[in-house]
Amino acid sequence: MRLTGKRVKNVVVRALYALTIRNTNIPQFSPRLSVRKMVKIKIGIIVRYLVESILAYRSEKHSLDGIRDYSKLAKNSAALLIANGPSAKTLNLSEVRKYKNLGELEVFGVNFSILDPNYEDIIDYLVLSDPGMHPNSDSSRSIQLWKKIQDQNRIKIITPSSWHPFLKQTICKSSGCLHFKDSSLEGFSLNIDPTKPRGYVSLTAYKALAVAIFFKYQRIFVIGVDNSMFRNISVNERNELTQVSNHGIGIYPSSENLSSYFHEGIFDYFYDLSEAFRSLKFCFGQFPITNLGLNSEVDCFPKIDPSNKFYSLITDDLT
Repeated sequence: MRLTGKRVKNVVVRALYALTIRNTNIPQFSPRLSVRKMVKIKIGIIVRYLVESILAYRSEKHSLDGIRDYSKLAKNSAALLIANGPSAKTLNLSEVRKYKNLGELEVFGVNFSILDPNYEDIIDYLVLSDPGMHPNSDSSRSIQLWKKIQDQNRIKIITPSSWHPFLKQTICKSSGCLHFKDSSLEGFSLNIDPTKPRGYVSLTAYKALAVAIFFKYQRIFVIGVDNSMFRNISVNERNELTQVSNHGIGIYPSSENLSSYFHEGIFDYFYDLSEAFRSLKFCFGQFPITNLGLNSEVDCFPKIDPSNKFYSLITDDLT
């Protein structure tokens, strides 16, 4: 096979990309106070961003036009982001439906939430970004998810711009083309504008929150954004990290061995968690966001006050 200029470019950039994506050189793992390791992490972030930009230039061209146009529409309601943390169990779904019927509330869901019959009818926007939910994924849950998406046209799907080539003839054509830029400049930026590289950790709930802010709702409520996974982490006799599911909604494995991901063990686990809290505080903490999870570990947003009319959106906190 003859290598054209385009193929040579792709081979070179992919090889360069491969050199920077090893687990030890990503921003969620501690540099261990090493200047050399910190420099490697910073270089890796820049290289990944440049390579992703080069590879995506043609295929993603104009893919962000839709979300820019949509953000200009007036939003006369509040937004509610429902993530998968345990505080989501305290949501009063009948009150959510009441405020939706009054036109006072629009709901953002993430990941597999529309597969839960308790939530599928209240979600207006579904935000996806995990590779396991890519439209080309062959996992049974992903196939089930995309069948559910294609069987309805009410819920607007919001995905990374890199997914655009796989959706432009289906979802983008039928229900609007809403994408966000999913490349990262963590450590160089605090940006949350979804049309530019993000400055926060790669969590789908955070990307949904960034989109809700971008849409300029009058107020934003969150629930299930807890970062409380550490409640159920344990270390066995082989020093393996096992995390028991601590989700409020959705169907997840009952437990998961994380040792292959956190090579430094519990130390790296908590550093990664700290980065998740840091991103919320410094990238999102200055926006008018109210936390409905009264016992949520997230402390950078004010908790809802009983005098707020939307207080009825929650029941007694079960977390």
